[in-house]
Amino acid sequence: MQAALPAMRDAKSGSIINVSSVAARDPMAACSLYAASKAALEAASESLAKEVAPHNIRVLIVEPGNFRTNFVSALSDMSPEVESVPKHYDDPVGVIMRKFFTVHGKQIGNPTEGVSRIFEAATGQEGPAGPLNGKVLRLVLGSDALRRIKAWNENWAKEVSLQEDSAVSTDFKE
Repeated sequence: MQAALPAMRDAKSGSIINVSSVAARDPMAACSLYAASKAALEAASESLAKEVAPHNIRVLIVEPGNFRTNFVSALSDMSPEVESVPKHYDDPVGVIMRKFFTVHGKQIGNPTEGVSRIFEAATGQEGPAGPLNGKVLRLVLGSDALRRIKAWNENWAKEVSLQEDSAVSTDFKE
């Protein structure tokens, strides 16, 4: 981004596409470092979008769910059997690790369709995501990601409403 931005500013045009994950919004057990890195990328992207908007530069944050890629391959290659997760990991970590092994190669997301949606949203080309061009900061890909993000947003809204009195109680009373 640093290398590309000067030319984009000079051209007064450009797009930056950062691939994040639903994990940035809804992190699972056993994924803390991954989720943290994606959340940091999203925060940096949000800030950057505000910085570069006056230069007609757009930022798009892609939030995919589970896509049928080689993402879990390294983990599967190291421990190809669900049974290889030690029995003492019958906690949330073990549950998630077993889930990774179980769904590997059967993920719901189609990478070819995902790439098409990213291209459409970035360029405004015809297709389901084309009308989103320039209208959204985040592009959610996959029904699983959509479901998780909606649930996360609903929970967050409930938590915020519970905290209204507590939040305003910290203001100076003048």
